[in-house]
Amino acid sequence: METVCIDESGYTGADLMNADQPIQAASAVRISEIAAKALIDHHFPKSRALELKYRELVRREKHWPALLSLQKAILDHYHGISYVCDKKFAATLKLLDYCLEPVAYAGGVDFYANGHFHALASVIHLCAPIFWGADKFNNLLQSFQEAVRQKTDAKVDSFFNAYNEIGDDEFNRELFPLAMRHPICEDSIRDPETTMDIGVPLVIGLLSKTEQQKTGDYTILHDRTKNMREIARHLDLLVATDESKSFRLSNFAALTFPLRLKHVRSGDSRDFYGLQLADILVGGAVDIAYCKIGLKPETYYTSRLESLYTFENFLHLFPSIDFSETRERFANNQSSEFINFLSGKS
Repeated sequence: METVCIDESGYTGADLMNADQPIQAASAVRISEIAAKALIDHHFPKSRALELKYRELVRREKHWPALLSLQKAILDHYHGISYVCDKKFAATLKLLDYCLEPVAYAGGVDFYANGHFHALASVIHLCAPIFWGADKFNNLLQSFQEAVRQKTDAKVDSFFNAYNEIGDDEFNRELFPLAMRHPICEDSIRDPETTMDIGVPLVIGLLSKTEQQKTGDYTILHDRTKNMREIARHLDLLVATDESKSFRLSNFAALTFPLRLKHVRSGDSRDFYGLQLADILVGGAVDIAYCKIGLKPETYYTSRLESLYTFENFLHLFPSIDFSETRERFANNQSSEFINFLSGKS
């Protein structure tokens, strides 16, 4: 049975407002240990390190050609996939997910239909700093995060107060449940199941693409980190699902059960060459993401690296004002049904 190696980067748990690590990413590589060792030996024949680590290699320009050629080989020949996420935008999505969607659902409206959810989140994320001021928007997201994480009366009150401090204008009326402190919205924040952690959605995004690859059954191998252990618990529940169901999440993501994923296991990256390649891939994806959202200047290396990716193997969660593309991407999606399905598995 084939093995898909997965690694992640930028994990800060339920802290999506962490200024030091604003990007979270995950990457997958479908490769055998024999092939992974051969790739490493070919591209880094003089390496004496116990394991290849992207962050150590990319610091030195002399390694850039080998890093580029290695990542190209992974992407072209070993089903390499990366999924990168702007964590502050993810916090904006969580705000709508917990404060607007439940109210809309109670009114019989599918908030996820045809990309409305992502389009509205993009507008708020990009325009709120201008209309409200960056400090007020950041304070709103930070207080929301603290309310979801701690669920105390004081933190919930602080969140609604942060919204009230913004004032009333045409722009923020999209968030009317906050202005009226809607009980459904408050119940959603206090729900023990609500979390700011985005590790599981990232890996499920990778899983949807991996399941679409025209190959056979496979196992997932991941590194022994706290984050990956929690993700693996959720994956095990999906693996155990034997009912026949299909969900269209977007025009590039879908899942059909039972999965072709049959087993999830962990290992030490020092012992598995495939995990080292996943680390190389996710490290490069994070560097591309930093440039895409304007946090770092583009370099010769990142420009060349980005050119290796295609629409099919570089998934991302960034705000977008191309609303026609967003509508097309999420047309007729079944996100609501899938969320309900996942809730029954947790």
